[in-house]
Amino acid sequence: MARHAPGSAQHVEVAIDDGQVTLTGAVPTPAERRSAEQTAWFAPGVTAVDNQVQLTG
Repeated sequence: MARHAPGSAQHVEVAIDDGQVTLTGAVPTPAERRSAEQTAWFAPGVTAVDNQVQLTG
């Protein structure tokens, strides 16, 4: 994630269960939140993304 979604990616936790990705943590901007979700979709085998990342700013 940190390679493909720079910025606050280090504040995003990623959990994967049978192709379903759950993102948690906090980032300062909506753009970074969207970037984390879009990056998760690019991972092979992902069938669903639950973006629970909160905004801090």
